[in-house]
Amino acid sequence: VLEDFLERYPNSVYAKRIYAYMVRMYLTTRNYDMALASLNKIEHRTPELNRIEQRLYFNKGVESFHRRAYGTALAYFAKCAEAGFDADLTTRAYFWQGECHFSAGNYQKALGFYRQFLSSSSARNLPEYADALLGMGYASMENADYSQAVRYFEKFVSWKDSEKSRYLQADAYARLGDCHFMQGNYAAAVSSYD
Repeated sequence: VLEDFLERYPNSVYAKRIYAYMVRMYLTTRNYDMALASLNKIEHRTPELNRIEQRLYFNKGVESFHRRAYGTALAYFAKCAEAGFDADLTTRAYFWQGECHFSAGNYQKALGFYRQFLSSSSARNLPEYADALLGMGYASMENADYSQAVRYFEKFVSWKDSEKSRYLQADAYARLGDCHFMQGNYAAAVSSYD
């Protein structure tokens, strides 16, 4: 109905308001492509619509990541970070850029984005914090920087996050053992494996 109205009366004084309504509707229904298309038709945006655009870029990035379209996801996360209207979303975009690079085997780039995420003052309060510690451990391990990997795996297992699964906790201890073993610290390796 709204699209029909806009098709018939594209220069209506209500067009901006209708597009804004459509953006919110598409965001709610997770139709991010249509939300972005509607948003792009609004010439003068409110700060709220700018924050919604950043949220859309973030959501499209996560959606692309889960489809393993890492290049596409990186582009959306970069747009999200560049938008900068919501500091937490910007910070979270850094984490997800790290995840994309890690998943694509670009461990050095992953480390850079994980560091950028972890250096943010709000990182500890975000849901990705523990995962960023784990990502730093794994990416360091992949780069054969075992001493750095140990530091991040230790931070992960000592983090107070009650959301961590027992599997991830056990896996982090096993990777700690692997790193200690690779450094020739066999007593610490055995302790981690226990």
